[in-house]
Amino acid sequence: VPQETGNRTGVRWAEVTDRKGHGVRFSASYFEDGGDPEASRPGSMEFSAIPYSPEMLETARHPYELPRSSCTYVRCMLKQMGVAGDDSWGAQTHPEFLVKSGGRLTFAVDFKGI
Repeated sequence: VPQETGNRTGVRWAEVTDRKGHGVRFSASYFEDGGDPEASRPGSMEFSAIPYSPEMLETARHPYELPRSSCTYVRCMLKQMGVAGDDSWGAQTHPEFLVKSGGRLTFAVDFKGI
């Protein structure tokens, strides 16, 4: 079953370009997090760039069902939680790997054309 892939952690910057070198540069913004335990490490982010949207991946049951794509879907994010725990048949994610949702989350990214 097709699924999300390619997430990288600790990314300071990434460029997505065409064959001529035109595109976009994404940079993790440096900021003081004020002690926020859920903030990304100042100057870093999680990043992925893949040819499929989340909806395309969700609806395809087999790789051959993915449509031909001429787009790049970019995700710059604070952090991403894993999908499960110790097994693939229903174990819950360990508490230390959950993204806390009850409080403040801090994230900033800069981007510019290149």
